[in-house]
Amino acid sequence: MKINKVSAALAVTTVCFAVSAAAPAAARTVDIGSLILAQLKEANPLTQITQSAADNGSTSTTAPATSAPDPQAAEVTKVPAVPEEKPNHLEMVLVLDRSGSMGGLESDTIGGFNSMIEKERKLAVDANVTTVLFNNHAETVYDRAKLADVKTMTDKDYQVGGMTALYDAVGTTIHTVEKTAGIADKGNKVLFVIITDGLENSSKEYTQDAVKRMISDKKEKDGWEFIFLGANIDAEAEAQKIGITQDKAATYTNNSEGVRANYAAVAELAHSLAYHRAITPNWKNNIK
Repeated sequence: MKINKVSAALAVTTVCFAVSAAAPAAARTVDIGSLILAQLKEANPLTQITQSAADNGSTSTTAPATSAPDPQAAEVTKVPAVPEEKPNHLEMVLVLDRSGSMGGLESDTIGGFNSMIEKERKLAVDANVTTVLFNNHAETVYDRAKLADVKTMTDKDYQVGGMTALYDAVGTTIHTVEKTAGIADKGNKVLFVIITDGLENSSKEYTQDAVKRMISDKKEKDGWEFIFLGANIDAEAEAQKIGITQDKAATYTNNSEGVRANYAAVAELAHSLAYHRAITPNWKNNIK
């Protein structure tokens, strides 16, 4: 209600009382209540004044009724998408078969590996890379190298031949990585990928049961993620023998397309694990 309008109404009321006091009784026909009502309505149209109160020369105001908000009429506020958080630190551990049966696929293996590393660089994944190549023996070609420092793999690095000492390669690598200072620090995540095109046939130091215990221990206690990619074998069955579940194993075709698809899948795995700390259920859909 506006103050100047109320003042005007009171002034009118005062004048009316003065007139009525001075005039004869028969002439005092001024409706004071109606004058006040008119002035107050002009001051604030939303103000409700009971007629009976106006007739008695007094006023009472009631606030206008407030109806419940209409949900349909409410303006919808769009919540902005939550930006991706800074990636967690990732330890990528790759144990790659270079036994004689990989002959003819050297260039595809090398090309797939280099493409994977380049993709992780572009995605700015905070990662160290450990790469172990194995046949009868295991050789570490990259030892916790920063992505930016991983050199391009060449045919001098990847030369095939010999048997498949899979258990020795996996067991030795787990033992080496778990001793790394800070590997179990909060925010760190380990992705351990095994790629082979054949069955174990020449390990001397580690047995299947020993490797299974090691893998189960790292999964349960430290949250390591293990992936098993196999060709010419039932990869899911072989993975289970060493403690890796079926959903983390896939069989690929041992040809150019299959090998390159493997490394593309590993690149996606690394990105998902680094940024979201989880592996998507459809990670192996594109493995050939």
